[in-house]
Amino acid sequence: MESSHTKTGETTTLEEYVNRMPKTQNEIFYLIVPSRNYAEQSPYFEAFRESGTEVLFMYDIRLDDFVMSNLGDFKGKKLKTIESSTAAGDSKVKQGEGLKREEFQEFSKWLKDVLTDKVTTITETDRLSSTPCIIVDHESATFRRMMKVVDPRNAPELPKQQLQVNTRHPIILRLNDARKNNPDLARDVAFQIFDNALIQAGLVDDGRAMVPRINKILERALGVETVENIEKIDTKPDPLKQSKDGFREL
Repeated sequence: MESSHTKTGETTTLEEYVNRMPKTQNEIFYLIVPSRNYAEQSPYFEAFRESGTEVLFMYDIRLDDFVMSNLGDFKGKKLKTIESSTAAGDSKVKQGEGLKREEFQEFSKWLKDVLTDKVTTITETDRLSSTPCIIVDHESATFRRMMKVVDPRNAPELPKQQLQVNTRHPIILRLNDARKNNPDLARDVAFQIFDNALIQAGLVDDGRAMVPRINKILERALGVETVENIEKIDTKPDPLKQSKDGFREL
């Protein structure tokens, strides 16, 4: 397996990882993803990169997930995926002012109302820098894929998730404003950032269903006139059209 402290293509072992661990570190951190590129761009890795805490990168999604889940620990050190809510790399990312406590309480209540059938809890986190939110302590994406292969018709529905929010991220700050000033847009954005978090957690098998919503958000961002808006514009009186007397109205 590779790690964040090895070069691309250079492998290491659990024994070597433990030998490099600081004395204060009690857990072996790992991330199971398709490739190193996925690992280094993962929002779960942000705090570990910031603090320099080593993370094992494992790319055999089916086998590694099974092995690490059943191994449990190595030489008294617990094996922990960095997708866990308690794995933050001992780093608190600072990036400017965020929502105040009271603001976050109001925001999280609104967001939970919007995502009422999708989330169980919404909490604040300081482990993120470039990501608005992540899903933590979720079920194994590998397990879900295996269940769909074994019995596609009876594959379990995706359960409600635990969401951690980066209250300093610009998208969250703007979303907090939009929920008051532009509620329709805010709802679409809320659903989209949640779906983005599902994708980054490997829990979305087919993202085509979200494309219409993405297009709608892009239209609003770019000021594109939809058919509905154009029809509204066409119903307005044109000051250059002729009046009943044959003269143009000014």
